[in-house]
Amino acid sequence: MVSLNRWCHRVGRWLWLASGTWEFDDSNQTNLPEATTTLVNAQKDYTLPTTVFEIVRAEVLDADGTYRQLIPIDQSEIPGALSEFQGTNGLPKYYDKRGASLFLYPTPATGSVTMAAGLKLYMTREMTEFTVPASYTTADTTHPGFDEDLHDTPCLGAAYDWCEANGPQDKAKQYRGEIEAIHENINKFYGMRDRDEPTKINVNVQRIQRNYI
Repeated sequence: MVSLNRWCHRVGRWLWLASGTWEFDDSNQTNLPEATTTLVNAQKDYTLPTTVFEIVRAEVLDADGTYRQLIPIDQSEIPGALSEFQGTNGLPKYYDKRGASLFLYPTPATGSVTMAAGLKLYMTREMTEFTVPASYTTADTTHPGFDEDLHDTPCLGAAYDWCEANGPQDKAKQYRGEIEAIHENINKFYGMRDRDEPTKINVNVQRIQRNYI
């Protein structure tokens, strides 16, 4: 079971990396890959959902009820002490991801934000894992949360793990070759899923200095 779940996560990560502008999400999920939480006056850090794989976008609800996009920032880009950066409570402008938390700068102030559902995240989520049924009469109805054509991949991965550890090695090599071919096909197929959009040339302007204060 551990091996199957590990390979499900691995395939999900391949799909996410190859998807381009199509944001891959586990088909087992019954809601959109969005989450909101209540803001707290003067509270800087907020615990991320346990299923989050990557934050795609973060927004904060201002006092007028309008969501405003936050700018991602890394603590290495913040000059001086972190405790002094954007030190006056107000309408958050930036967010930093550290561990299992998201930090807002400046910290929200009651008069500047709407507290209820005040922080909104758009994200990609970890794959839903298989579980061991409580008894032999109970079935786990979870299925891999990606295209049916790829459902054999976790099984191939688990077979590869077993043969790599216990033999025969020729079988392990065979399974590995099949898995690599699937990975290559994922990159080709999912990388083409936004071909209906016109080709764009983007100029990446590197800012020499960012004034955050």
